[in-house]
Amino acid sequence: MPSNRSNAAAAAMSKRALKKQENAALNSASLLTQKQFWYGLGFMFLVGGISIFQFGLMLSNLLGVANVANAGVHYVDVASEDAKLKEAFFGGDPHVLYCTGEKTELAPTPKVVVDLARMIQKDKKAGDTKFITANCFKPMSSGKTIAERFSFGKNEGFVAVFANEDPPVQLNYLQSAEYVAKQIKPMLKTGITKIVYKKDWDKIKKKRSFLLLGGKTHPKLNNMHAVFSPEVKNYRKTKIATVDTSFWEVNQLDEEFVKALPAPEEDSEFGTAMCVVKEPTAGGPEPDEEEDEKAEEKAKTEEEKRAEAKKAFKDGKDGKKEEEKKDEKNKKVKKYRIAYLDSWEGDAPRQFLEKCAAGGEESWKVANKRPEVRVIPSKPKVVKRPSRGGAEKVTASEDDGTKKGGKERIGRRADDEEKPEEEDDFEDFNPEQGEGEGEGEEGLFGTEEEQDVGEDEAAVDVEL
Repeated sequence: MPSNRSNAAAAAMSKRALKKQENAALNSASLLTQKQFWYGLGFMFLVGGISIFQFGLMLSNLLGVANVANAGVHYVDVASEDAKLKEAFFGGDPHVLYCTGEKTELAPTPKVVVDLARMIQKDKKAGDTKFITANCFKPMSSGKTIAERFSFGKNEGFVAVFANEDPPVQLNYLQSAEYVAKQIKPMLKTGITKIVYKKDWDKIKKKRSFLLLGGKTHPKLNNMHAVFSPEVKNYRKTKIATVDTSFWEVNQLDEEFVKALPAPEEDSEFGTAMCVVKEPTAGGPEPDEEEDEKAEEKAKTEEEKRAEAKKAFKDGKDGKKEEEKKDEKNKKVKKYRIAYLDSWEGDAPRQFLEKCAAGGEESWKVANKRPEVRVIPSKPKVVKRPSRGGAEKVTASEDDGTKKGGKERIGRRADDEEKPEEEDDFEDFNPEQGEGEGEGEEGLFGTEEEQDVGEDEAAVDVEL
């Protein structure tokens, strides 16, 4: 019977062992399930946290842009909004740009800029000015930053004024809205320029297109001014100027342009209107010469300037190289389209200005030389030496050298043979005339004889 007991004990032990194994398997399965649960929960929290962070960042960006735009100062993203930048920089309409940096790009606009925008937009003559803010040190689609494109330097927090397609003006000192407004208001306004000094003409001739209004009398100039004044704001890219042709002349063009000049009407209330447009190159329209010159000068480093000075000295000493001569030959020749307004009736002046602003027409005459405005040269005066005898006029044949005080003058004998008088240095004084200064030369607004210039007025030495 002991064998039966031992068998029963073994069976009982095997049941307990089996039970333990089942319990161990259940415990390990529950532990694995718990780990999976916690891992899954952690992953969900991680994804949710990232989503919440991104949403918060997007919300802060939107709130930042909203803060910028609340005061009428609109935010422009330089990386994606090229069209808005081109409109601001090259459209001609007035824009004021506030330049920020990486840290201040989406920060609220400074109070001085907000007050400036409100003040300018209330002005009747400059109320159409738009205010924008952008990161001037963030690359545009072209790869350059705004600061690099216009040579604004390396410091943020300044204002740049773009108006009438003139080179931008940078203002770093923003003391107050009133102080800045006083500086930029003259830049934002439009108007017709009156050529009084040579520097006035030097600014106008560098524009891509300009319209000259020439007349000899003030009533004619005033009438032309009144015709084009209402259209100035609509065509900011084209500079309009009046020139008094009783003092200034416009010339240095071929005869065909003079022949194309409309015949002056008797008792006409207007003078002559001439449009000059610089033709664009194959790569597109050229920027204004003034902007080009300033940008190139600013972009040059000190080392480049020194290198250019050394090169210029070497070239002056050894002569130009063949490669430079080839470059000069291959240099593009600037061409200009020129036309005259043939009628002052109805809508003709506005249509002429519209064509001038659009670059002219194919039928307009083309010149390789730009017309120039200069002072009408005066006719040279003949200066004669006064007689040596004072009030008593004595001819050379009668003067024997003994008339004054009964004594002979030194160096002259009574019995000397009469010698021909030396050539007078001042007789028939006639200086060399410069190019285009010949008497009776034809200009774009009439011949010199046709221009009624008083002798006293024309002879005045004007410092230009």
